[in-house]
Amino acid sequence: GLKACTALRHLHKGRQIHAHILNGNGMENCIELKNTLIHFYGACQEMPDVWRMFESIDAAQRGTVTINAMMTALVQNDCCERALQIYDDACTAALADDVTHL
Repeated sequence: GLKACTALRHLHKGRQIHAHILNGNGMENCIELKNTLIHFYGACQEMPDVWRMFESIDAAQRGTVTINAMMTALVQNDCCERALQIYDDACTAALADDVTHL
């Protein structure tokens, strides 16, 4: 599904899968799905969608996987300074103990 679309950077098919998921599967609040969508949209250079997914995750739920997905998407899209800001923000938040391995 989405992981194959990420590897192939197949935006159209990935959007279809995303839309299907939103149509009543009850997974629209699944953190793992949102992390996968951050990876997918980042690989497809769709930064507005990356930010939308990231911001839809409550700050208290943004664990190391989410932070890493966001940083990866930012670096892939030449937003390295912003990736460092996300890292710094995570270091000062509750993730301080977990963020050193990012």
